[in-house]
Amino acid sequence: MTPGHLLAGPAEDHYVLRVVGDMAAEDGIQDGDLLVLLRAEARPGDVAAVLVGGDCYLRRYFPEGATVRLDALGRGRPAISVPAADIKVQGVVAGLMRKYRRGA
Repeated sequence: MTPGHLLAGPAEDHYVLRVVGDMAAEDGIQDGDLLVLLRAEARPGDVAAVLVGGDCYLRRYFPEGATVRLDALGRGRPAISVPAADIKVQGVVAGLMRKYRRGA
């Protein structure tokens, strides 16, 4: 169950995605975190889950005409530019849940 304060609208417009890896740690998103995603179109600068081919990326979204630039959340990682027709925004990050692990 997602706490209501993490939702950006009706509960049925959201889903939860578990983060795998530490590529977004510099932005405070860690391996194992649960991201609350709003099923919505991304606006420029939003952190979004974006499907490109068969891969899902958590990136900052910037439309640029016929292409979309997807900026990595960590420093030193390259942005990728893809044709806008080749991507599908899966959701925009609305909240984050983390399990506290004592002693870990």
